[in-house]
Amino acid sequence: YSTGLGAAPDGSIWVGWLPSYRINPATLDFESFDLDALVATGLDSLSDIAIDPVDGAVYFSGYRFETTGNFAILARRDPVTKDVTSYYQNDAFQGFGQMVVDDLGSIVAVASRPGTDAVVRIDPGMPPTIEVFEVGGQPVDVALDVDGSYVVIDSFGNPTRLQDIDPDTGTVAPIVTDLAAAFPGTFGWSAVEVDAAGRVFVAPSQSGLGAVQRTPI
Repeated sequence: YSTGLGAAPDGSIWVGWLPSYRINPATLDFESFDLDALVATGLDSLSDIAIDPVDGAVYFSGYRFETTGNFAILARRDPVTKDVTSYYQNDAFQGFGQMVVDDLGSIVAVASRPGTDAVVRIDPGMPPTIEVFEVGGQPVDVALDVDGSYVVIDSFGNPTRLQDIDPDTGTVAPIVTDLAAAFPGTFGWSAVEVDAAGRVFVAPSQSGLGAVQRTPI
């Protein structure tokens, strides 16, 4: 079954794990890719797929299982050679989850660990470097805002929040301080997205979709 999904700037949709393929809905251009190549990088479980708007590289997030515990891993598919290789690993985290790639080619991902999870930014380089943003709660998804900041949503918590991370200073500021109060009857959240007009959409664990105004609630 498929566990990762990503969209490229040209409209192509990437689907990962079982099956693994890319399709452009407009042109119907289709390409399958080998799951074994992902597994060979050390990925034992796939969480998400994101495409670099700078060079077209495709990133895969997830974790690797070891007898001592899971650790976070990113794999990268080269846009020219189409080779899939291990890109970054970090045993301080148990896995990398939902992610985006910003306009500078940095990967911004939810990172799980014992206790409180975090959001991390992995900047390209040899080797890549990591910056940790302590957002509190249980972040489950991250989206790129039109101004380049990162919008993060909690899955559960008391309260569950929607927050903004300034990419330059790392300052975390509230957009919605209590999603349950803003959307009565919801229990848990699974996704956040920002469209080209700057509108924020949030998806609860139940069916439905919510739109958020851009002033703190």
